[in-house]
Amino acid sequence: MTAGPARRRIVVAVPYGVHPPISGGQERIFHLWRGVADAFDVDLVTLGDVGTRTLEAEIAAGLREVRVPKTERFRREQGRLARAAGNAPVADVAPAALLDHVPEYAAVLARASANAAVLAAAQPFCMPALRACPGDVPLVYEAQNVEAHLKAALGPELARVARDSEAEVCAAARLVLACSADDAAELSRLYGLAPDRVHVAPNGVDAAALVPTDAAERAAKRHALGLEGTRIAVLVGSQHPPNVEAAEAAVALAGQMPDVTFLLAGSQCSPLAGRPRPRNVALMGTLDRATLAAVLGVADVALNPMRTGSGSNVKMAGYLAVGLPVVTTPVGARGYDLVDGEHALICPLDDFPRRVRALLDDPALAARVARNGRRLVEARYDWQVVADGVVVALERMLSATGARSAAS
Repeated sequence: MTAGPARRRIVVAVPYGVHPPISGGQERIFHLWRGVADAFDVDLVTLGDVGTRTLEAEIAAGLREVRVPKTERFRREQGRLARAAGNAPVADVAPAALLDHVPEYAAVLARASANAAVLAAAQPFCMPALRACPGDVPLVYEAQNVEAHLKAALGPELARVARDSEAEVCAAARLVLACSADDAAELSRLYGLAPDRVHVAPNGVDAAALVPTDAAERAAKRHALGLEGTRIAVLVGSQHPPNVEAAEAAVALAGQMPDVTFLLAGSQCSPLAGRPRPRNVALMGTLDRATLAAVLGVADVALNPMRTGSGSNVKMAGYLAVGLPVVTTPVGARGYDLVDGEHALICPLDDFPRRVRALLDDPALAARVARNGRRLVEARYDWQVVADGVVVALERMLSATGARSAAS
């Protein structure tokens, strides 16, 4: 029996560990490249926390993670950067300034890239190691945000590092994967990207793994928990400055709606834990998948009161996939082709009380919005649909690269 042709390989440099995926960035990397692994073998070369063991494991079919632990020197310097940034999370951007303190990472990435068809940067912050990789392998930039804008709030040192890293990777990349059309346009404006070098790969969700829950099922689950008559709004988010701002907005909203219970989940809760808040706000912290699914399964409405941010919110696709009607700001809706009143209710923050009440008081409206949102996710924002589009863009890039090589 004759063996089939060897599969081409993509090596992705990632500034943090990916598996198990918890944060939005981890979710995007895991699910997007798992889908691409239907057509390519994919190796994620990641940075682990100090003290964790080196990992080399298949985390999905065709998708492997090779994780290199940070050194103690890296940890100390990352702490310094975090303090200078007001103790904001800096784990993603820190490698751009500190990767020399983990020399093993560059060595592992170079070995992994031998005979690779494509190198990719998930965020731009592992460029010090990518630029040292041998050979002329085409580079893909998997952009989760417009980092120059998003990291501006971290202070001058990290803002400069982020802007320089993003500029370098955009100049070097043969293909840029942007989260939204707005991000694609802004990256093109900032760094002079030609349209044929940019592909929009929106954030998505594993729709098949999330069964939508209708209003009757939600009521039954609340009854089983002794929550009859309780109206529940939920907000999920990590400790990412725009998410913390959104959580603060949700707490303020709760003060205007004392008859509604507000459940906040994720590490966004940490900065709020010591602050005064209304009695109808519960800070649940970071939840495992089963517990988060249970929370989403009893909620009446999902909130996304984002005021700032780049990229798009992975949580939006998750809300829609589980059949939750959503009230979101236009900023929170970015990256998804949502129509107000059809797939979600989209409004400024000062209109949230009225729009949340509209969903709570009109079951038919809530059911219709939830149903339409789920259908949109299945058609356009399922991770496999997104990944299939990326595969087409990769094949087009490789074909053009091969044609240029033959002509040179």
